[in-house]
This record gives sequence, structure tokens and C-alpha cells, in this order.
Amino acid sequence: MAIDPRPTPIERLPPPQRILIVRLSAIGDVVHALPALRLLRGAFPKAALGWVVEDFASAFLENHPDLDALHVIPKRRWRGAFWRSFAPEMRPFFQALRRRRYDVAIDFQGLTKSGLVAWLSGAPRRIGFGDRQGAELSKLFTNWKVTPPSCAAHVIERNVALLSPLGIHAPPPTPHIPLPETDLQKAEAIWTEWNFAPGERVAGLNVGAGWPTKRWPTRHWAELASLLSRRLQARIVFLWGTEAERAMAADAHALALANGVSALLAPPTSLREQAALLRRLALYYGGDTGATHVAAALGVATVGLYGASDAVRNGPYWRRSIALQVRSAGCIPCWKKECRYARRLACLEDLTPRAALDAGEKLLEGDAAL
Repeated sequence: MAIDPRPTPIERLPPPQRILIVRLSAIGDVVHALPALRLLRGAFPKAALGWVVEDFASAFLENHPDLDALHVIPKRRWRGAFWRSFAPEMRPFFQALRRRRYDVAIDFQGLTKSGLVAWLSGAPRRIGFGDRQGAELSKLFTNWKVTPPSCAAHVIERNVALLSPLGIHAPPPTPHIPLPETDLQKAEAIWTEWNFAPGERVAGLNVGAGWPTKRWPTRHWAELASLLSRRLQARIVFLWGTEAERAMAADAHALALANGVSALLAPPTSLREQAALLRRLALYYGGDTGATHVAAALGVATVGLYGASDAVRNGPYWRRSIALQVRSAGCIPCWKKECRYARRLACLEDLTPRAALDAGEKLLEGDAAL
């Protein structure tokens, strides 16, 4: 099949009957694409909607009521030698995908791999980003390129802008994150074990993030725990996701205990079980990581702490959220995993626990004013 870079006038054609979303990873980015899914379902209630995602990021798409098909790439198994392990499984996977006969594929990721997936789906109309978010070789695989308007600053707004060729022009709706009863029950059991008093204010502190430049220092987390405990009479729970993040959370938890704070360390949970815990919190703090975006989407009062990444583009989006961005360094946002200045440990050190406390108080005061 030849790659056709020419645009197709989608708005002149019949409404699509089968639409494929391509957003392979990661958890936060999948959550950022959920408002677009909700708009597609509202605009085309009878259409078959599918999504291609990697297994690492599929948790909140499984059994989603707005999806008719979920195509999960087994990245865990496909890792390793490309042609020995990955290639033999590609052909049957994409043959099955092509049998769905999607009319339209929408590449929300804008990378070579996502563009290639959209093309290999066989969809004749492939929508993607026409600006620099259409990165690497992704533009070779799309034949309808959208440049979001300048007012679409946040990635959620940019994702929604990709729907304009389908005649959808609407603000982002709150995403739906389905939480099965089994996950809610697990969260209930953990909450009961923690023995919080009825109405007690609980703050969750999620210390981890994928990049070192997105991680707040351990001593700052411990100091914030102390401030929240004294100032807001909040109970503190340290949250984590991966095993590496568990070690970070354990360090912050131990330092908080040494400072006299009555804090708890969350037990191992799945992503959906953690989400079920998040929805019970009065206040959440975290960096630019998946749990932060899940908390904000669930309506939890959320404070995001941002260093290397851009809080305007990637901050927690919804009403009950605030993003704090480091302003003392002129190189921010740099989008670098490691700081380029050897003598500087991390720009996030300049974001103080006092500023984080003030942001949380502001959110809670706003709740009280409603």
C-alpha cells in the first residue's frame, strides 16, 4: 500500500462508520485523549470506535463504555531483538486490525510508530498533527493534517482540535474513567485498614515521575507532609506506582516520620486500584506523571509540580487543579530527562513546600466557597 500524503476532504464525505484512535502510550497521555473519545462517541453514537494502545497504558481503556474494540500491542513481549521477536507477531496483529475496516484513523501521538500504526490499519483517511507535534516521520503516514489554533495551549485542547475535520468543534468534556467494582472494593479495604475518622482530610503525595527532572526532592515532600499535617490537620499518604517509585516514596515516608508526621505508605496497587484510592482524597500532589492527570480527571483537588515539562501544555487541566511551574530557571521548560547543567541538581528544588501548601489551601478554600 503506497503512502498517500494528499488530504482527503473529510467533511464532504458521509459520516464515518468506523473510527480508530491511535494513542499508544503513556498513562497520562491516554487520559489526555479520553475527552476526544467522549466527543467522538457523542458525535457518532452508532459508529464503531476502536483504540490501539500499548499494554503498559491500557488499564483505563479496558471495558470502556465508549469503545467497541481495544487493540492492545503486547509491548512487554515484543521488547528485545526487533526482527526476531517483534516482526513475526506484527503481521497477524495488523491483519486483524485491518479486518475491522476503519474509515478514519486519528493519530493523537504524532510519532513515527503511531503514524505507522494508523497507516497499517488500512484506514483510507488518516488524521494527524500538521505542526511540530507531528514529529519524526509521522506526517508521512497521515493524509489530513491539522494545525491546532494558537488558543489550544493544553495537550487536551490540541487533541480535541484533531477532530475538526470530522465536523466536531466543541470544548473538551470531562473524561470518563471507568473503575470496576472489584477495584473500588480493594480501595475500600485499604481505606478501612488505614482507619481514617469520618470526614478526616486526607492528602495524597505522589513522589515519583518518569524523568529525574520531573521529581521533587525527597526533603521537600517530607516538609510538605509536615506543613499539611500542622496547617490543614491533614492525614498524609505517600503514593507510588513502579518499584523505583516505591523506594522514593519509602524514603520520603521515613523522613516524614522522623520529622514527627503521622504518615502512611500506600500498599501495592494496580493502576485502577490506585485511581479508586485517588478519588477518595481531599487533596493530591504530584509531578508530571500519570496519576496526577488521573486525579485531576476524577475531580480531586490536584496540585501539579512542574520542572522540565511545560505546565501550560501538560499541567493538570480540570477546574479543581493548579500547576506550579519553576520560574527561577530561564531554561524551563527544557523537556530534558537530565539537567544539562552539571552543577545543578534539579530545578524543582527551587519550588518550595510553602508554595505547594499555599496552592493546596487555595484549592480547598475554593471548594468551601462553592
